[in-house]
Amino acid sequence: MVRAIGDGTLPHSVFRGYFEQNVLYLQEYARAIALIAAKAPDRDAITTLTRFQNQIVQTEIPANLGFLERLGGDVERLGDTGSMLPSAYAYTRHLPATCGQRDCAEGGYRSARCCACQCSMFATCASGSAECEHAS
Repeated sequence: MVRAIGDGTLPHSVFRGYFEQNVLYLQEYARAIALIAAKAPDRDAITTLTRFQNQIVQTEIPANLGFLERLGGDVERLGDTGSMLPSAYAYTRHLPATCGQRDCAEGGYRSARCCACQCSMFATCASGSAECEHAS
């Protein structure tokens, strides 16, 4: 897909579909962060996780929706649930299951962002922060 974007051969509908799936994923990711925030060990962790969640809900989702509209996507049809591809659906079901089973104290996480990274099963910390053992 990356090569096709670069050389201009990716069909417009495929590119638009990526943004539709991304909006649906971001919504589920925000919900998963809420689950892990509910288990946060202290106020600092709650603050960090809710700030991270707010960034997704207030900035990333609206930006993706705006770009989707510019691509000719039907934001109203997408709604809050839309129609996820099987791979996206499976991954977004994995997020709440993982977050619901773990807590921030497991594994000795040094920060709430690390807890969010573990929750999302990212290979590297979303913040790239030096405080995070997941930082590359």
